[in-house]
Amino acid sequence: MSEHLDFTYNTTTFAELPDLISNLHSHGQHYVLITDPGIGSTQPRGSYPPYDDGVTMGIFITNSTHQPIIGVVWPGEVAFPDFTNPHTQIYWDKFVSLFHSNISFDGLWIDMNEPSNFVPGSLDGCPNTSINNPPFLPGVYHEGLIDIFGIIKKTLCMSANQSASLHYNVHSLYGFSEANKTMRALEKVLGNRSLVISRSTFPGSGVFGGHWLGDNESKYRHMQNSITGILDFSLFGIPLVGADICGFSGSTTEELCTRWMQLGAFYPFSRNHNAIGEPAQDPAVFSNDSVASSRDVLLLRYRMLPFLYTLFHFAHVNGSTVARPLFFDPHSNIFCSSIRTHYFILILFLYSHSTVPIPLARFPKDQVTWDVDQQFMWGSAVLVTPVLVEGATSVEGYFPPGARWFNLRKGSEMTSSGHVALSAPLDTIPVHVRGGSIIALQEPNTTTTESRKNPFALLVALDDNQSGEGWLYWDDGETLATFETGTYSLLHFSVADGNLSSSVRHSGYTELDNAMLHLFTIYGLPSQPMSVALNNNPVPESDVEWNEDTKVLNVRVSLTDLNQPFTLTWKTSAY
Repeated sequence: MSEHLDFTYNTTTFAELPDLISNLHSHGQHYVLITDPGIGSTQPRGSYPPYDDGVTMGIFITNSTHQPIIGVVWPGEVAFPDFTNPHTQIYWDKFVSLFHSNISFDGLWIDMNEPSNFVPGSLDGCPNTSINNPPFLPGVYHEGLIDIFGIIKKTLCMSANQSASLHYNVHSLYGFSEANKTMRALEKVLGNRSLVISRSTFPGSGVFGGHWLGDNESKYRHMQNSITGILDFSLFGIPLVGADICGFSGSTTEELCTRWMQLGAFYPFSRNHNAIGEPAQDPAVFSNDSVASSRDVLLLRYRMLPFLYTLFHFAHVNGSTVARPLFFDPHSNIFCSSIRTHYFILILFLYSHSTVPIPLARFPKDQVTWDVDQQFMWGSAVLVTPVLVEGATSVEGYFPPGARWFNLRKGSEMTSSGHVALSAPLDTIPVHVRGGSIIALQEPNTTTTESRKNPFALLVALDDNQSGEGWLYWDDGETLATFETGTYSLLHFSVADGNLSSSVRHSGYTELDNAMLHLFTIYGLPSQPMSVALNNNPVPESDVEWNEDTKVLNVRVSLTDLNQPFTLTWKTSAY
C-alpha cells in the first residue's frame, strides 16, 4: 500500500509490480494482497475516493453523533466500513474492482479486522455508559491486560452504530462480515475462485475463506500450540487454517524452522511468514540439509493434494473437518457435555442429510485419544506426529489399538500400538496411514497448476480384513460452484479379498476422461501375489514389484479415463 492506504500501491517503489504479477500468472502462480478495514480519513477531499465515497454512501460505522467514528491504525486516522450494511457490498465491490484493474491480484488477505484500533474506542473517546464500561469485564482480559480502557482497548467504542445493531452486539462478527463481503466482491471481479484469509473470524467463517492463527513467536511452545489452534478452528467450521510457519516475530533457528516446515506442510493453510525487520526464514537461507528436508516434505504435501482436495470437498458439502484430532467422530456422544455441543449437533444434521458419507476418525471411545494434542490427522486416513522439542531425534506418538498403521512413505507396518517411540532425525517427520484407507495421489511438480497435469496414483492401505475404501473428488480447480452445477467427478474406491474397484458416483468433469492413473501401491498384503490383473487383463510381471521386507506391492499401469470404473485384482495364497 502507498502510505498504508487501502486500494493503493506505491507506483514508484513498486513500479514493476504489475509485471511481476503477470510473470507469476504465466507460470500458473497466484498473488494475494493484504488489505485492512481502516480507510484513511485525512487525505484532501477528492484525493482519496475510498473515504469520500464511503462518507457519501453512509457506509461507515458511526459514533453517537452519527458521524464516522475515527480510530487510528497504520495510515493514521481512519474510518471503518460497516460490513453489516447492505450498501457496503456495492462500495466494496467498486474498490476491489478498481484496484484489480491496476493490480491483477488473485485473493485478499484481510488483516486488522477485529477491528483493531491503536487508540481506545475512538479519537474522541467513548460515552461513559454501561455498554462501553460494563460492570463485569470478560475473563479474556487477564495477565495484566485489564486496565482503565476495559473492553474498548485496541478496538472501537461498543456504543458505535452499525446497520445491524450496536457494535457491542456484533463486534465478534466484524471479521466474519468483512470476509463475506470480500469473497462476494472477488467472485464478481475475478469470475472464478479466489482466496480470502482473515485474521478475525467467527464459527462458520470457513464458508467465505480461511484463517491464520495470528502473530506468533519463533518458539517451540508456539509451534506446539499451533496444533491445538488448527484443531479448534477446524471444529469452528474453518477448515482452511494454519499458523505462521517458523514464527512471525523473533529470530528463529535452523532446527526450529526445519521442524516447523515439516509440521506446517500438514497445516491445511501452509505459509511461512514473518515480520518486517526480522531475520529471513525462508527455507533457502538455511543449510542444504534443511533445504532438502523442506523440499521433501513440501513435495509430499503436493503429492497428497488430490486427497487433501477431496477432504476440502467433504468439508464444503458436509461440514466435516480436514485436520482433526484422533478422537473426533460426529457419531460419538463425548461432545455433549462440552462447549462443542452446538457444532456437534450441526455435524449430525449435515451428516444425516448428506449424499455421501463424511470421512471420520475412528477412535472416539479410546479415552487416551481425548488428551492427544501433539498429533493430528488428515481425514480419517493420515496421522501426523511432528517433533516439537528442541534437540529431539525421536518422538512418542499414540497409535490406537485395533487399527493397522503403515509408514506413509515406505509402507512398513507398525509392529506395536499404543504409545510408541518413533525415530525422527532432523530431516524426518513421522507420517502414517491407517489400514482400511485408500488415498489418491498425484506426481508433484513445482506448482499446483503443473501438478494437476501429472498422472494419478492410488495408495491402498489394507486393514485386518484386507479391505479398505476412499474417495476422489476432482474438478477444474478454478470454476465457481462446480459441485452445485454438477461439473465435477466423484469416485469411490473399495477393496476386499484381492479385488480393488472404482465406482463412479458422478462424472461431470470431462477432463478426467483423459487423466492417467499410472501406479497402484498396496500396503499390508500377507504374501506376494501370484498374479495381478487390471480389468481382467494380466499385468506383465515386469510392471509388478514386490518388497518382501515391507510387504509392499507396486503395480505400474497406464490407465486412462478415470470417469470409467476399473478393477484391479490379485491372487495370493490367502485368497
